[in-house]
Amino acid sequence: MKKTLSIRTGAPAGDDAAAPRAKRTISASRLDRIHDVAREQRRNPSEAEQRLSDLLVDGAIPGVTFKRKAVAGSTIVDFQCRQRKLAVMLGGDPVIAERDDRKLAEQGLTVLRLDPEAVLADPAGALEQVRAAADALRPPPRPLRAGRGFAPRPAYGRADSGRQDFGYSGPSRPRTPRP
Repeated sequence: MKKTLSIRTGAPAGDDAAAPRAKRTISASRLDRIHDVAREQRRNPSEAEQRLSDLLVDGAIPGVTFKRKAVAGSTIVDFQCRQRKLAVMLGGDPVIAERDDRKLAEQGLTVLRLDPEAVLADPAGALEQVRAAADALRPPPRPLRAGRGFAPRPAYGRADSGRQDFGYSGPSRPRTPRP
């Protein structure tokens, strides 16, 4: 008799396509190994990574910071901007790149793939592509809340009275001496 193994999810067999994907969990030991690999890759960058890193670390894009060889889930990305949820990857195998892009998209990251030869040939052009992607992911400005105008409040007290108010907003009563 031939035995086969199958994976059971909690849903009936016909509903597999419609069911949402369960969130992946990573064991602590595997996550430690991934961090060790990322640390080793940070110590030994490729020439294209070093060239792009020199441009990104110098603050070429104001208000945006990038981390080299960041761990996002079970994937090591070449550069990650947490403020804009952007991951920049250089090169890689197309099959593995497609899988990694899918994993990063599940985490809410937008992936920008750059060719390492193009980065070496034109670093300014690569920086411009990263800047355009970061600007496209800029969050919209927050609207002003109702009742909050542009007039600044005085630092202490009311502007029309000569006395200072230190936070008490109750009625002001003259002190009467006790008998």
